[in-house]
Formats: sequence, C-alpha cells, structure tokens
Amino acid sequence: MEDEKERAKAFAIAPVIPIAIMSLTGVPATLLIFLIGAPVAYACAVIIGIPLYLFFSKFRIYGWPYFALGGALCAIPVVFVFTKDNVPIVYNLQSFSSLALIGAVGGFAFGGFIPEKVQ
Repeated sequence: MEDEKERAKAFAIAPVIPIAIMSLTGVPATLLIFLIGAPVAYACAVIIGIPLYLFFSKFRIYGWPYFALGGALCAIPVVFVFTKDNVPIVYNLQSFSSLALIGAVGGFAFGGFIPEKVQ
C-alpha cells in the first residue's frame, strides 16, 4: 500500500519538474506556460509514461538511464504539437533535443521518487 502511494506521488510530481524548468526560461509567460504545459505534461505521462513504467517494472528494469529515456519519450509528443511545420529543420532538431533533455530531467526525478531500488 505504501509503495502505491509513493508511485502515485512520483507520477504526480515528476511531470511538473520539466514544466517548472520551461517556465524559468520564459519568465514573463510563467503562468501561461504552466496553464498550457501542465495538462500536456500530465497527458504525456499518462499516455506514454505509465505504460512504459509498467513495461519496465514487468521486466524489473529500474535504472537511471531507462527513466531518463522514458522522460525523453514523454517529451516527443510535445515536440510534434508545438513545433511549426514551416521552420527550418535545424530549429526542429533544437526543439526536439532541448525538450527531450528537459523530459529526461523529469524521468530522473521520477526515478528518485519511486520506491524501487534504482541503480
């Protein structure tokens, strides 16, 4: 029972961390970033993060690189939704790499909050 509470806490806190990082980059629009980013981050965590966590836990894969990969994968839909079609590919790659890195930070945070032994 206690482990389920810890996992729920991890799923509740981890998506907020990348949003907080993004809001620090756009200080005048902090509230707007939270209003738009929080629902998107939680939706990505539910759609991608929970099935990925269930897959990893089925095979008892608890490692920092896997949680970082999971966080980066949760950021991929954000890149597709918020990247414009008519910008050069360089900017798309920059958006992808920066959002994937910020998502990986959320994955690291999730790995720190879960009760399983992370190696």
